[in-house]
Amino acid sequence: YSCSVGYSCNGRGRCIRMCSCSCKPVAVAVLIPIALTIAIVLGIGVGDHICMLENTWYSVISPESCSSILWRSWEYKEQAAEVLKLTSSDMLNAKLIDKVIPEPLGGAHFDRDKTFDTVKKEIQSAFRNLSKIEAEQRVQLRREKFYNMGVYSE
Repeated sequence: YSCSVGYSCNGRGRCIRMCSCSCKPVAVAVLIPIALTIAIVLGIGVGDHICMLENTWYSVISPESCSSILWRSWEYKEQAAEVLKLTSSDMLNAKLIDKVIPEPLGGAHFDRDKTFDTVKKEIQSAFRNLSKIEAEQRVQLRREKFYNMGVYSE
């Protein structure tokens, strides 16, 4: 299994830090606590506690790519984004994340220090809470959480 961290640029001056892992089976079973904070993610996170900044999105595919697959055109990217339910509130409602981290007025980029401090406190709190759970129980809860992703019932 391998994990790598790098940057991806979309050609329009926007670059994002990416982590690509082929180790999800390991992440599901590892005994240490896993807390993730999501800025922009393409993929599926595996963790005991997954939180997301309020103005970010989380998906396995970009709206543009989804639009080009479904409608063979990027013109429908807004419709694709709506259907994909990418927002932090959508992710919380779908139980794919555990918490939405509030951002400063105007967004995280307007007050980076406050954002970093808020995220740091959230991660520290998550680790304190996770450390109170026995390792085997934590792994079982993580597996159940991961295996329930994508399950839908009305």
